[in-house]
This record gives sequence, C-alpha cells and structure tokens, in this order.
Amino acid sequence: MADPRSAQQLTRFISFYAGLAPGIPVSPRPGLDATMIAAMRDEFRMTLEDNFREGSGTVREAFNPGYTYLNEALASHYEIGGVTGSALKKIPLTAEQAHWRGGVLNAALFPVKYANNHSTALVMRGFVIRNSLFCQTFASNAIRPDPDPYPDRPIGEREKWHINTGPTASEGTCWTCHKFFNDTGASMEHFDQLAKLRDTELGINEGYTDQEVPIDASGEFIDTSGGNWVDHIDDVRGIAEHVADNREAMMCLASGFYRYAMGARPDKSSLKTVSKARDTLLTDGDVRKLASTLLTAETMNRRLDEEPAK
Repeated sequence: MADPRSAQQLTRFISFYAGLAPGIPVSPRPGLDATMIAAMRDEFRMTLEDNFREGSGTVREAFNPGYTYLNEALASHYEIGGVTGSALKKIPLTAEQAHWRGGVLNAALFPVKYANNHSTALVMRGFVIRNSLFCQTFASNAIRPDPDPYPDRPIGEREKWHINTGPTASEGTCWTCHKFFNDTGASMEHFDQLAKLRDTELGINEGYTDQEVPIDASGEFIDTSGGNWVDHIDDVRGIAEHVADNREAMMCLASGFYRYAMGARPDKSSLKTVSKARDTLLTDGDVRKLASTLLTAETMNRRLDEEPAK
C-alpha cells in the first residue's frame, strides 16, 4: 500500500464499483463538450487518488470528501468562484458547496454519464446506484407499461415515472422493481443532464413543456426487504452519507474487490474471508486495509475448486 501505484489501482477499483469504469463512454451534448467531460473524468480520478494517497483512505471520504479537484472552466460550470487556470487543483469546499459537490455520486461524472442529451435518466441513475453500490439485482420485465393518464397540469420526471411504473400502473407489475430505483434516481434530480444544479425543471407532458416544475429529491431510502435504510433523505447526498454504514453496500464492496483482484466471484472457500473484510469495513471503512487484508489472505493465493457461493 506504500507504493504510489496502489492509490491508482484502488481508484480504478472504486470506479468499477461505482459503475464508472475508466474509459466508460460519455457522449458530448449541447452545453457539454469533450474538453469538459475530460475535466470531469480527471476530477473524479484525482479526488479518489487524493483520498487513497493523502487522505483517510475510507469509503466515507470517497463519497463525502469535502473537497474536489477543479480548474477554472469546471469551477465555472459548477458556479464556484475563485478558481483560475487550466490545471485541475485541489479545492476545499464550503459546507454548502460540499453538500452538492465532491465524491463518487456528487462529482459531475456520475450524473453526466447517466443522462440523455436533453434530459436526465432518472431510472438508470437509480438502477446503477442500487445495482453497483448495493449489489441489488432485478429481474427483467418484458411487460409493456400501462401507465395511468397524466394530470391536467405540468409534471416532472419523478412524477412521470411514478405514473408510468408506479403501484397502480400495469397492475403493479413494474412497481415490483421500480419502487427501488425510481425514488433513488429521483434523489439526483437536482443535477441536470450537464450536472448543473437546478431547483426546477420543465414539464414533460404535452401542453406544459414551457412551464417550470419544482424538483423534490427527498424521500425514504428503502432497503431490500420492505423497510427503510434511511427514513428521510433530502437528496443524493443522504445516500452518499449512508453508504459507508450500510452492511449490504460494504459486502458489495468487499466481494467486488475480490472479483476485481481474482477475476471471479467469491466461492465457498473465500466467502468467510470476504465477510470478515466487510465487517472490518463497517468498523473503520479503510479501503486500503480491505485491499491489504484480501490480497494477503490464503484464499487469494489458493482458490479451492468449488462451486461459487450463493
């Protein structure tokens, strides 16, 4: 872990874990050119590397660093003043800025990757958070949604998806899965398709596309069994602050590192070691210690020829 390259490798791993593998395609769009996208990639990478090289090395800092890396152009895109020059540099954030910027989910790369040219991708954002960070899986559904009619007033993306795939649409079939990622994705709706902050959006229904709709990104963050992991979050920062304390997320992280290092899912012989690594993460959250523990474990040097653990 003392080797400077370890920070680079841990950053690559977290990138895969977050659904933002290095080199993942991000399309330019109106208001977002290739140069800005490159700066967003560098911001994401450099902030993580700082955590693993100079910081605490923890999951909590990876998601909630309180700083980020900006140049003048990216800072202007974020409406953060006082940053000059073309080179990205470490910028401490005020409490207000740190609420919205910095970290795996709140850096621009995530909301920009999971968006369309002219709108956000609310459902995809929620799906990736659930699937990548919590290893929650969902069955495919080939049923064409039978949504309820839209109301005679302007509605936004969150309400649109609630109508299209909510509890009463298609006799509740879609809601079986969408209850997990609709509201999770909605927590990120303050970030538009350019990762710029907003408090309102234009209506999506015919006849109201020129009218503003207030954004509500708040709500419960439900668990996988019908309860709540968090009773109330204001926005995606609430999820970011919760990840490090979540048992499922830390098991997902530990098993993900095993898979990243070994090229295979944990098997029966390694599951106990991975579970212990998860428990250590829940105690101190140190990703460097996770890597050291798993890379020096006997199961990493001698995999038994057994069926993968369920």
